[in-house]
Amino acid sequence: MLLTLRPLALDDTAAVHDWARLPESCRYQAWGPNTYEQTQAYVRAAVAAPRTGWSSRCSSTARSWAAPS
Repeated sequence: MLLTLRPLALDDTAAVHDWARLPESCRYQAWGPNTYEQTQAYVRAAVAAPRTGWSSRCSSTARSWAAPS
C-alpha cells in the first residue's frame, strides 16, 4: 500500500471542518472544537504558508513509504 499526501487546498475546508468540529477529534488538543470560521481561517493560513519544514518532510516521506505486502 502506498500513501500519498498532497498539500492542503482551500477546497478541503469542509472536509477539515467535518473532523475539527468534533469534540472527540480535539479532546487532547489545545484547540477546538472549531467553528466553521475557525476552520476556514486555519485552512487559509495553511494554504498560504510556505511549504518548508516538517510538512514538506512528511509529504516527501509519505510518498516514498510503502507498507509491506
